[in-house]
Amino acid sequence: MVAVFAVFIVAVAASCINVGKALQKQGTKNLPRLVLDPKVIGTYLSDETWAAGMALDVFGGLLMVAAIARAPVSVVQPVAAGGVAVLAVYSHYKLGETLQAKEWAGVALAVIGTIGIGWNSEEQQPAELSGFRYLIGAFLVAAVVSAPGYYKWHATKDKAMNRLGVNRSGKKVVGLVGMGSPHHLRTSHQVGGTGQEGGGRVEEVFAGLQAGTFFSLSALACKLGFILGGRMSFMFVLLGLGASVGLTAFGLVCQTRGLKDGNSVVVCTCGNVAQMITAVVFGVVILGERLPTSTWTALRNWSLSWCMILGGVVLISGITVDDIPVEQIKESVDKGLGGLGGLQGLVNGMGGGRNKMILPLVNPPPRVKEGHSKE
Repeated sequence: MVAVFAVFIVAVAASCINVGKALQKQGTKNLPRLVLDPKVIGTYLSDETWAAGMALDVFGGLLMVAAIARAPVSVVQPVAAGGVAVLAVYSHYKLGETLQAKEWAGVALAVIGTIGIGWNSEEQQPAELSGFRYLIGAFLVAAVVSAPGYYKWHATKDKAMNRLGVNRSGKKVVGLVGMGSPHHLRTSHQVGGTGQEGGGRVEEVFAGLQAGTFFSLSALACKLGFILGGRMSFMFVLLGLGASVGLTAFGLVCQTRGLKDGNSVVVCTCGNVAQMITAVVFGVVILGERLPTSTWTALRNWSLSWCMILGGVVLISGITVDDIPVEQIKESVDKGLGGLGGLQGLVNGMGGGRNKMILPLVNPPPRVKEGHSKE
């Protein structure tokens, strides 16, 4: 009964949070890019639409805290992702962000998958927290938090190299692999039919994943505070809530930057999925929560739900088979991946920076076999 009540609270909270994000998206249209500057922050707070969205977001967050106190993090966060359905409907009719049939199917898959995760979750008591879990948790959190800085450093470095026409191997190239405009960087989501592009799907996806990770860390800190507060001192509850507020603030900054430049459905959907994935990892590794493995059916349904979520993300992202440069990958393998700067170049090319994908803008000249001239 407690779990059912917690799921209901999460559903209401998720609706408030996602509608709040949509309102924030509306408010950012006439606002400057969000930076940690008092004047810029004051401009955002003075905008009624953005402020209303933020208020709904905060209210939903408070409801989420109440749910976290009563249910495992690995249950709360996946169920929270179902709120993307409300966001999709609101964005479709109010923000002019027209969803294609394929993207509607992706949203449906993500929602059904999150419901399946919540349905197959089992009620459980908090596990005993050991020093080993604290150590592993600290390492895991440090790795997750430092990842955005690592990404930004590589993106800045690669952008400077691209301006000089130099690839990762140090050679100047023509039609450089990694400067293309693939499907998910084009105007597949035009706001109001104006033909204006957003920040690009890569930026939107990364902003959503980054924000979702911080929100998941916020839930982890809150839950950890409640657990330690019940066993030791109420001071840990206050510390957990304080850490949760700080981590949520970081997540809101990342989220608002994504909403300013991109599509709100993509940003928030990726954020929800990031919350679900990291929540399960943090919950199992740090808090000792158990996955639904009591029966084979429960594990199968849980796995199927996750596959549906991942499939929904792919559909919403707009990635198709045509975006996979099979011929270029084969050619790079023949050359020892030199054209992509090695394996690291391939990895970074698939998501290492804005407008920096494997699919080329200008097709490279065909390879000419030795002894034959190009006609």
